[in-house]
Amino acid sequence: MKKGKSKYATIWKVVKKKVKVSHIVILIILLISNTFAWFIYNEKVEGNINVRVRSWRILMESDSQQITDYIDIEVDSIYPGMDDYEKEIEIQNLSDISANVTYTLLEGNILNYNFKTIEGRAEAGEAPDPDDLSSADMIASLEEDYPFTISFTLTNTIIEQEYGVATFTVGIVWPYEGGDDAADTTWGKNAYDYKVLYPTLPSISLKLKIFITQGTGP
Repeated sequence: MKKGKSKYATIWKVVKKKVKVSHIVILIILLISNTFAWFIYNEKVEGNINVRVRSWRILMESDSQQITDYIDIEVDSIYPGMDDYEKEIEIQNLSDISANVTYTLLEGNILNYNFKTIEGRAEAGEAPDPDDLSSADMIASLEEDYPFTISFTLTNTIIEQEYGVATFTVGIVWPYEGGDDAADTTWGKNAYDYKVLYPTLPSISLKLKIFITQGTGP
């Protein structure tokens, strides 16, 4: 029995010599740190599980028909004194987060003048053309450089969450007496000649894209 006790005493002395008290303290600190880290990690995981997922739903309609982000405008015939043309697209935000809205003119054809904007060519994956105008510059040209006016309006660029609404409108107006008789005569003849050559094609066609992104929330 004494030999057994002596054996254990000898082992304990060896352990005491090789394992310092500082080592034991470090081991205890590591165990406490790991336990605390796991507690924090567990709290984070449980917290993330309870995060509320926001809904995201945008509805765009024109003439009671649902449309996507691309908008095609076609006007069969234009002439001085024509009935005003107007196409409205209603954009409804059914999400629980606000939405940002912008639009871009991509391409068009006006009495056989075909064009693509810089943005339109990029959208089509085509090489840039130095003669291309930006969407903003082309829109300004359509509003100012012809006897008829092609206008683009957006009532709101930010649509509030939960049934907020914005309206995007494309309008074409060509008054009978626009104040520039020479331009009316020249473009009126161009419009007539175009329909003679291309009776089945629209006099004006435009392609636009509506961009809608999530806002910062309520």
